[in-house]
Amino acid sequence: MKTAVIDDDIFIYNQVKELIASFFVSEERMQANEPLYFADGIEFLEYMEKGEKADIIFLDIEMAQSNGIDIAKRCREIMPDIIIIFVSSHRECVFDTFRCEALHFIVKPIDKDDFNEAFRRAVHKYNSANCFLPLKWQHERANVSIQDILYVESYRGHLIIHTLKEPFEVVGNLKDIFAFLEPHGFMRIHHGYIVNMQHIRRFNSDSILLVNGENVQMSIRKRNEALSTYDGFLQKWKW
Repeated sequence: MKTAVIDDDIFIYNQVKELIASFFVSEERMQANEPLYFADGIEFLEYMEKGEKADIIFLDIEMAQSNGIDIAKRCREIMPDIIIIFVSSHRECVFDTFRCEALHFIVKPIDKDDFNEAFRRAVHKYNSANCFLPLKWQHERANVSIQDILYVESYRGHLIIHTLKEPFEVVGNLKDIFAFLEPHGFMRIHHGYIVNMQHIRRFNSDSILLVNGENVQMSIRKRNEALSTYDGFLQKWKW
């Protein structure tokens, strides 16, 4: 995982670098490399256009030679899955950042708790995007991106993994696959279904509508529990 700070204030870079190191110590995780530093967005774009990349960027809005919103839009074109966290004192720009699909907006001066919340969500998103579910069916093999899974359906000792692109069928049980997927934002809503919470559009009385338009059956007994689990997911991972 590669991070970068794009800000014309070296103090912000040093602060973010220390906060990242502190985060990994507190979370008892393996520490990542020190973040890269770019004093201006144009410099970072030149870096990306050479084929280099950063997975998570901390981006200022007002810089000497560029505007962070414009830089973010160009970054998204070059690398669609880049994770963008804005760090700025310009609160009035927060709604403008939605157009760049920013993950979070940290207000300067940086608050440690706010930073940790934003970075935890960024690491979670990065891990989910780079985590795969290995599948085996007869002579076929596939690695399915976990973030692309919509829901998993169980029937007669078989599992159907419904993804954004295509379904996969394997032999297995829902209990085992749920144990693997639950840490990545999945919940069980029925004895035969688990869903990826990041793809939920709406709760109905006895089903859940997903972003692709499919309705997945939900047990009435599990509805309150599912709503509570989803509320916790939104509070923890959504902005």
